[in-house]
Amino acid sequence: LYNIDSSSDAVVGSMPSVYPGGVGFVTDDQIPTGRHAGVIESSFPAAAAVLTVNSSAGTADAYAGINVPSTELFATLIFNKHSNWESTLICQNTGAAADIRAELFKAGDTSARVTLVASNVQTNNSVVWDIADNTTVQNQWPGGNGEFGFAKFSSSSAIACVVDNQRMASPYVQSQYGAVPPSYAGDELYSPLVFHGHGQSSSNSKGLKWNSGVSIVNTSAGSAIVTIVYSADNGYVATCTKTIAGNGSANWYMPDVQALGWSCSPDSSLPWSYPGPTFGSIEVSSSQPVLALNNSNRYDGSTLGAGFSSSLAGPGVATGLVACPLAFNQNPTTDWVTGVRVVNVGTVTTDVTWTMVRAGANPAGSGNTATITASGVAPGEGASAYFPQEPGALASFQGAVFVEASNASALIAATSNSTNYTALGAGAQYECINYQ
Repeated sequence: LYNIDSSSDAVVGSMPSVYPGGVGFVTDDQIPTGRHAGVIESSFPAAAAVLTVNSSAGTADAYAGINVPSTELFATLIFNKHSNWESTLICQNTGAAADIRAELFKAGDTSARVTLVASNVQTNNSVVWDIADNTTVQNQWPGGNGEFGFAKFSSSSAIACVVDNQRMASPYVQSQYGAVPPSYAGDELYSPLVFHGHGQSSSNSKGLKWNSGVSIVNTSAGSAIVTIVYSADNGYVATCTKTIAGNGSANWYMPDVQALGWSCSPDSSLPWSYPGPTFGSIEVSSSQPVLALNNSNRYDGSTLGAGFSSSLAGPGVATGLVACPLAFNQNPTTDWVTGVRVVNVGTVTTDVTWTMVRAGANPAGSGNTATITASGVAPGEGASAYFPQEPGALASFQGAVFVEASNASALIAATSNSTNYTALGAGAQYECINYQ
C-alpha cells in the first residue's frame, strides 16, 4: 500500500492463502490507518473489488479492481457542488514517474472547463483532486446546482483512476467507480440493473425509492444518435432517443427524461403511474462509440440514503465467465446482502449459473459453495440471483460469486449489488470482472 497523503509507503504483507477458485479478504484491521493506493500482485490470475464504508455517515460503495490501466481514461460522471454532490478524483501512476492531467467537462460542453496537472507523480503513487475545494476549479468553473459533467485523465504513463462521488448533506450517499479507457466505448452497451421507483420506502413516493440515471460520453468527433431501451421486470419496454455532440455528454435520468431532452415512447416521460415501481435492464445503442455509467440512488427521510455507480458493459469486453469478488448473504436487518444480476449481451440463448464461494475456505469442502441456475436467458435479457430469496444460497455468507454461461458461444455481463439498508442505510454496486 502507498500512503496517498504522505511520501511514506505503508507495506502490507501477504494475504492468507487463497485456494484455487477461492477468495480471500483483507479487512480494515489489517491496513494501517490512513488513505492508501494499493497494488495487488499474485502468482495466479486474480480479480479484486474494494468496499469502502463510513459507518458514522451511513455511506458505502464498491468498485472493481482496475486491471486495464491506460494512458487515457474517462470518468463519465463528476459533480461540482451539484445538489449537495461533490467529487474527489484519484489517479495512480502504474509506470515510470510522469505528469497526470485531468480535464473537467460540464455536461453538454465539448471542451474542458478546467485542466488540472499533477507533476512528476512517482511510480505507484497517486494524486488526489477534491474539485469542490480546489481553487483552480472553483475560479474557472464555479460550482452549484446544474454543474456536473465528466472528466478525462491522461498521462505518458499508464494510470488507474477512481472517482469518489459523495452527497455532503443528510441523507449522505457515496458512489465510487473506476474510470475506463476509450477502448471500452462501443455502439452497444448494457446495464444489467437499473431502477424506476423501485423498493420499499416510508411512503409510496417515487422520490423516496431507488431511481437510476445513465451518464453518456461521446468519445468520437462526430455527433452520436443515442437510443436507450429500458426493459422492466414486468414486461414494460420504453425507448428513448437523443443526439449527443461529438466529444460531448448527456444524462438520462428516469424521473426527468423529458426535461433532459430525450424523446421517449410509448410514454414521453416514463410516468410513475405506469410502468410504476420497477427494475430492469438498459441497452444503449449509438451511431458512434460511447461510454456510459449507471448511477442509482435512494433517499428516504433525513437519514436513510444509498447509492452506487457502475460502468455499462459492451459485447467487446464480455465473455462467458465473470468473477464478482465481493458478495454477502448475512442477516438482512443488520448486515450486508447481495444480488448479482446478469445480462446476456451476446446473440445466443444460454443458461446462467451463479456459484457462491466462501471467503477463506476451500471450495472443495462441504458447505463452502452453492450453485444457483437460471435457464434460457435470451439475448438482451437479464436474470437475477438475490441471495436472501434463493432457497439454495449459502447463509452467513461472505465471499465471491463466479457467474458462467453454459453455452460456450454466449457473452454475459454482470453487476454485484449489495445493500445494508436497514441498519446502515447504504448500498454498494460494482461491475463484475469478465475473464476467459
